[in-house]
Amino acid sequence: MSADNEEQIRLMAYTLWERGNRPHGRDLDFWFEAEQQLKLSGHIQRPNAADDLVKIAHPDKGKK
Repeated sequence: MSADNEEQIRLMAYTLWERGNRPHGRDLDFWFEAEQQLKLSGHIQRPNAADDLVKIAHPDKGKK
């Protein structure tokens, strides 16, 4: 995931957390909710699933 996408998710998650009255210990809930909302809106793209499988099977592939 690109740094731009992560920043968008972070900002959205923070906004959702504030709207949710800032509950303690639910950071991942808000992160995943923000990620889902941004994907559905088309603001971020999910990487190709085949690329994910390559990363799992060959974690060192593409590293310099």
